[in-house]
Amino acid sequence: MVQVQHPDLITIPKDVFLTCASAQGRMNDIELNTCVLIQDSIAGDASRMEWIIAQINPKQQIELELMAQVIVSKALEEPQNAKACVSLSGALKLLLPALPAREKHKKSRDVHACTT
Repeated sequence: MVQVQHPDLITIPKDVFLTCASAQGRMNDIELNTCVLIQDSIAGDASRMEWIIAQINPKQQIELELMAQVIVSKALEEPQNAKACVSLSGALKLLLPALPAREKHKKSRDVHACTT
């Protein structure tokens, strides 16, 4: 196993390091593409929306939360563009697939069903 080492730092296995770097790159791509969606929404251009969403292809809750965070931040930082951000949010709600409920919620419902 190849490891990244420095005498004063903790040793991190290379595969772990690369996985983290890949995940961070994915989050950066999502943030960048979400910003492009916002700019298109401000300009009133929805022609690339489905293509950009396909590029983002969010599959995890954290990815959707990042998209929402970027949109809300833009609306708060630039109130004049809040309406475009709200419109984009509505479009994303229609275009993005729903994610399954988180496991802990499912377990709590199962426990609740057993106790009633």
